[in-house]
Amino acid sequence: MNEQQVRKIVDEEIRKKLFQLPKIPPHRHNGVDNIKIPEPSIIIPTPVLGSVDMSHQTTYTLNLTNKGLAPTRVTFYGGALNVSAGVHAFIVGTAIFGANVRFQPSTTTSVIAGSIVENIIQGSGSITMIDGSGGGGGGTSFLKNSQGHIVYAEYPSGTLVAVADVTDVNASFVTVKVIVLLPNWTISGLWIVE
Repeated sequence: MNEQQVRKIVDEEIRKKLFQLPKIPPHRHNGVDNIKIPEPSIIIPTPVLGSVDMSHQTTYTLNLTNKGLAPTRVTFYGGALNVSAGVHAFIVGTAIFGANVRFQPSTTTSVIAGSIVENIIQGSGSITMIDGSGGGGGGTSFLKNSQGHIVYAEYPSGTLVAVADVTDVNASFVTVKVIVLLPNWTISGLWIVE
């Protein structure tokens, strides 16, 4: 049997679906998809999630499984709370790792991808609510976005109350630095590392 005859038999089997190539989950190998890697050799990073309370202006370490590649993103769902003042901010933030760029203004109604490549880009949106208890005044709320912090909350006056950044990432840990946290404030939320 020559090579052409073998190819003809394989093509016929594939058409009949009697023979199928092994299914390999999406993966990265040296930055290139490669179907020739045997399935047992594929190391898929283990996502990690959990609730973490941060009550100090310091650096926190989120230890990981150390299996697989370094994570590609961290997502935060939570808030900054000052229970005694009756103020809380709901915050959603994301940090993305690797070669990233930020949007830059293009016209008054459009943006374009910027030219500065960064290894970590992060941002968040928050809605701060003052419910009127503890000297907070009447029930008010306002929205604030941050292009640069995974956690960001401020008073309507512009006073920063809680700010945190993801500062480092590898297969073993993610570090989060709490840059601003006023007295009586706590950052509390679900951290998802994937």
